[in-house]
Amino acid sequence: MANYKSGYRLKSRLAPRRAIPLLFLAAGAAHAENATHYQLDVGIEPATHQLTVSAAVELPPEFVGRTVEFLLTSALRIDDSEPKPQRLPYEQGGFTGINGSSVVLGKLDAIARYRVTLPEGSSTLKLSYGGTVNFPLSSPEEEYARGIIETAGTVNGDGVYLAGGTLWYPYFSDELVSFELTAAAPDGWRLISQGNGSSRDQAGTKFALQAPLALTTSDGLETQVLSVTGAATPFKFETASQPQLLEVDPQFDLFRLLDARETAPSIGQVLGDRKLVAILLAAADEATRAAYRGMVERWRSPTQDMTIVLDTEIEADELPADAAAWILGRDNRFAQVLFQSDPALGLTVSGEWANSDSPLRADLRSAEQRAAGPVTAAPKPARKPLAELPAVFSEERLQQHVDHLTSPEMEGRGLGSPQLEEAAAYTSPANSPAAWRY
Repeated sequence: MANYKSGYRLKSRLAPRRAIPLLFLAAGAAHAENATHYQLDVGIEPATHQLTVSAAVELPPEFVGRTVEFLLTSALRIDDSEPKPQRLPYEQGGFTGINGSSVVLGKLDAIARYRVTLPEGSSTLKLSYGGTVNFPLSSPEEEYARGIIETAGTVNGDGVYLAGGTLWYPYFSDELVSFELTAAAPDGWRLISQGNGSSRDQAGTKFALQAPLALTTSDGLETQVLSVTGAATPFKFETASQPQLLEVDPQFDLFRLLDARETAPSIGQVLGDRKLVAILLAAADEATRAAYRGMVERWRSPTQDMTIVLDTEIEADELPADAAAWILGRDNRFAQVLFQSDPALGLTVSGEWANSDSPLRADLRSAEQRAAGPVTAAPKPARKPLAELPAVFSEERLQQHVDHLTSPEMEGRGLGSPQLEEAAAYTSPANSPAAWRY
């Protein structure tokens, strides 16, 4: 615990959520109120590509007694279930969400669709299932040209990879989920998963985390590093200045899974959104509109639900809150309304917006101050790079060469002069190879 100048005192607790007994590469998970909760007991046999799972899935209370559907890879067979599910034809069409994607498995025709009616008074589904998971490596068609290959999932002697896109657990929707997971593998294997703030080895011993803390005050920045070793770790800042913003791990020093709210909006998110509306400029000539429409169609992914409209066919209050909007055309009326800070362009290009709702940021200002606008974090000290490339040349030695060639003794290196011959000899690597080692 570190104490600072007296005046303001800030106490809190850094409390990682309940850790899973063993760590394993699993679906995206985050604790949230009324989220679907998974209890998973997993067995892995790399030599035979076998995966076995015993799952208890507790859906939110509003699903009590209702009929629900879920997806599971067809590579896994359901051996036992309470209540019993009905298998239905899987309708191709695809989905992409935070917990998984059907893109790769859909191409392999490896998705099974199930329907089950939950009993009155319960929203829990219990399943036991297993099978062979060893999907091939392939080149993703919709990736940027990075020369990478991927697999929907594999269990083999070289390694195990199970992700949301493997559909190795019952997939209900793209909402956030929480999970508790235990996994068993042969001796010598180390299993990892995205965590919930507390990392453990297979024996259950917690790894100590050195969590950087940054406190923005009215007078600047104060920092400390907190050793996190338990389920909850108290800490305290004492400062003579008014505290404004507390940040945990503000420069992402910890090796951890980022919360979605820590990631600032980006062009990649806009282009890759599952649901979107493309708004074309109605005033453009037919050729321009056709060009815009063709560009949009080329960007469209098979998994995206896209609507294309003209800017005269939609009002500002009709822009969907749950979808990305592509606004095409400098003179598009939405561009001029929403991005009018630069009259010359009709839009603002700011590179990246700040993420203001991260769960690892706490705005400590008064309600009146918060109403006036977002808080600005104090600048962090410049960080020394982990590695530095050697200098291409020495500024000092290069200046010495220039000084020699322009010195009064060289008399301007006039045509036919001895000094010109001397300069030619000086600058010739063949005649003086060591002279230009700068």
